[in-house]
Amino acid sequence: MRRRFAQESGAIAIVVALVFVPVLVGGAALGIEVARWFAVLERVQRAADAAALAAAPQWMSARAAAVASARDAVRRNGYPLTGSTRLDLVNGSAAGTVRATLSVSVPNPLGVALGEPVRELSRSSEAGYSAPVSIGSSCNVLGEEPDPASGDLTDPADGTGSVASTMCSYGRRPHLWASIAGPDTSKVKGDRFASRWCTDANSGCSVNDNLDYRGYGSVSAGATDGQPSYFLRVTVRRQVSSMTVQLFDPAFVDVGDACDRMPQRSATDSSWPGLPDPNPYVRDAARRYAFGSPTSSPPSSGEYCTGDTMSVAGATPAATLHASVVTSFALHSPTSSGDPWRAPVLTSCVRQYPGWILTPRAMAAALTTPGDPALQRYFRQWVTVCTVIAPQVGDYYLQVRTNIGSGRASATRMADPREDADASGTGLNRFSVRVDTPGDQEAVSVAGFERLGLYVNVPSGRTTFLLARVGSAAAGSTLRVELFDLGDAQAPATLTLVRPPAAGGTWPARCVALGEPRGSPIAPVELAHCELTGVSSASGFDGKLQQVAIELPSDYRCVDDDPTDCWFRVAVDYPSSVFDTTTWSASLEGDPVRLIR
Repeated sequence: MRRRFAQESGAIAIVVALVFVPVLVGGAALGIEVARWFAVLERVQRAADAAALAAAPQWMSARAAAVASARDAVRRNGYPLTGSTRLDLVNGSAAGTVRATLSVSVPNPLGVALGEPVRELSRSSEAGYSAPVSIGSSCNVLGEEPDPASGDLTDPADGTGSVASTMCSYGRRPHLWASIAGPDTSKVKGDRFASRWCTDANSGCSVNDNLDYRGYGSVSAGATDGQPSYFLRVTVRRQVSSMTVQLFDPAFVDVGDACDRMPQRSATDSSWPGLPDPNPYVRDAARRYAFGSPTSSPPSSGEYCTGDTMSVAGATPAATLHASVVTSFALHSPTSSGDPWRAPVLTSCVRQYPGWILTPRAMAAALTTPGDPALQRYFRQWVTVCTVIAPQVGDYYLQVRTNIGSGRASATRMADPREDADASGTGLNRFSVRVDTPGDQEAVSVAGFERLGLYVNVPSGRTTFLLARVGSAAAGSTLRVELFDLGDAQAPATLTLVRPPAAGGTWPARCVALGEPRGSPIAPVELAHCELTGVSSASGFDGKLQQVAIELPSDYRCVDDDPTDCWFRVAVDYPSSVFDTTTWSASLEGDPVRLIR
């Protein structure tokens, strides 16, 4: 009996082995295969994350460039896009985001018998990008757009009329000019970044050094962070045949804030004292060279008055009190980094303009033939920086700075953030910019890049400016606005930060003042309706930095594809006329490129 049981047990063991060993071996093989799939899926997920992050910065503005960046990211993560690998990019679940799906075909040995020798493994990732904030303009003109001159020698490339597109929210007369100070101008005059000097009464000042300038490292003495430069972002949204960048009145010419240092016939006759066509560039001198006054009506000399002014204040070194401002411009080509300092300078797009400080009598002579041909050419004229044939879709950057010495501007120097220690200049140069793309003016826009020096010359009343463009991808983040030197109005003003008119989301958002005149980082002050009242020199705004934080709702939405939408605005109620230089900065807190899911 015992022997029979032993024999039966042995038979059962053989049967179990014959039945279960293949199952166990197959299970082990399947386990190994599944483990391999999981390892592949982990790699695919990393590559999909990389693709989404690479595409996000340009997804809304330059779709083809975004696709190219994503494909390159996938390749660098070990998946060249061949027949066995596919990358799909579509709009993400949230506005302004991108969803990348990477599909990879891998061998499937266990599926051969089932007719599935290859298995496709896919992973998806979504990313959003809060672009560096654009400031001041929704279209192809930043600042005023005066009519071009029409003299015999006027450059035809400078145009014969307006190029302003239909996207200019406030038309050709937004009541502001771009502005930059000479390096020896006092910070209290309104330029937060380009002025070397200040007094302890100003924000960001140590003794007489402007901490926001940070340009003390000269070419021979060491590097700086490049703060003294301003960059304007020139966005090309779609392919065009050419792009011409132009500046109005690019050279510094001291005429006074209200152009009340222009030539005039006499103390009682403010008309232009010369001929209507005093030089080969101008046929409308009575208008173009008009005299202005803060007490005239209107309180400036109209569309051609940029208000360049020599400016002397506390802390300005005596040796440079009357040095004219030399202004340099350069156009940088697009870069995937989004950092204008890393964007190559276009060698043919570097320009430098001298400055003039003249008495009214000397200016009249210089503007009259033979006079000074350079002054005649640049003063109150549109001047072409350069024309780019078939520009890339993406962001170009127009750089402006005043801390490079006369005759030294070059592509190499403009790419170097360090100052020329002997560069000087005491005054504020105001100008405007426009970009001409014949046949498709809506294809391009120009705006301040995160910060902008500007000059406001407006009569009394309510005036609204474009402050900062904030896309839908910024939902749930905080918009930080910094407004420097708001206190030059002749009477207390009221300033209101206004959300985009068509913005979706749960409003009102929380809006707080973080100092320096109102509130502080440790004791923020809630601003009802995001409104600052009593803004004037007497109430502490002169030469001070006012910071405001706006918490965007998590469901914030705007129309990202519409360049005129998504704009926060500044509405100012001026009880009297104002001639004010100020500096605006805006940024979004947090990582600009982030994975969403």
